[in-house]
Amino acid sequence: MKHLTLLGAAVWMSLLAGCQQNELTGKMDESLDVRLQASVAGTDASSRTLLEENGKTVFAEGDEIGLFMPQEDTSVKWSLSTSLWTSDSKPVWKNKVDKFEFCAYYPYAAGDSRTQIPMPDLTTQTGEASLIGDYDFLAARCSASYTDNNGTVSFTKDAAFKHVFSLISVTVQKNGNDESMTLNQISFEGKDIVSRHTYQFGGMAEEDALVPVAESEGSSLILTPETAVEEQGHTTMVVINPGTLASPLKFSIAYVCDGHSYTASTTQMGQNFEAGKYYRYTVRLNKEELLLSGNEVADWNQEDLSDLVVTEEPAE
Repeated sequence: MKHLTLLGAAVWMSLLAGCQQNELTGKMDESLDVRLQASVAGTDASSRTLLEENGKTVFAEGDEIGLFMPQEDTSVKWSLSTSLWTSDSKPVWKNKVDKFEFCAYYPYAAGDSRTQIPMPDLTTQTGEASLIGDYDFLAARCSASYTDNNGTVSFTKDAAFKHVFSLISVTVQKNGNDESMTLNQISFEGKDIVSRHTYQFGGMAEEDALVPVAESEGSSLILTPETAVEEQGHTTMVVINPGTLASPLKFSIAYVCDGHSYTASTTQMGQNFEAGKYYRYTVRLNKEELLLSGNEVADWNQEDLSDLVVTEEPAE
């Protein structure tokens, strides 16, 4: 009798343990944890703004983005680690049925809000292509339900991150390998091209926008490379606020060629600079003129540019 009782207890405990295990497995399978996937428009792999001179961008370990959960005013920080996006906050889906709107941006900034996201200070740019990623800003929206991608919010394809600024590069090349040339100063001038802004996600995508910071001045960006121009030329890369300028962008350089100082400038680069477009120029120098030509470039959206000619002037 005791033997039968003990056997019955053992069977009951085994069944109980099995039920508990099934319940635990079911809970794990039904996890509502949010997972994240992200890429930049125009690229196949996850990428951001570590740019080379050809415009190619790649994500870097430790990158951080801010994700606004539905109806939340403060973002959740996500970090890229071993090719996976992770968050210490462990956000969850509200349910598995409804579609929700998610908004995200790069780079993450503490103390943000949905309508006031800090953006990089463009006035501190150096013109170095390798540092342009420190000044880029990207934004994305995604409408998704849990069942769309097994709990993953996917900022890819049409919902991929997009560049908010306009990218400009100018490559200065000397005409003739026997010339010595030192580039002393480069400047870009245009109304509010590098003035401070914040970014806002509106109630719908059409209301997403840059918001000017009051009393922020930024109508010129002056760079002082103080560098010799080698045979392959010297490339300067900057980002500016997108928009249509009241007057054309003015580009100027000051340089020393064969011991003589010169300045040259042009206002023929245009006045319409769209978000996410890459405007690429090549400047060739000779004794009579400064030739600027535009080329196509991949990764960012493309913009075709016409050849420009301006006069070289000796410095006073």
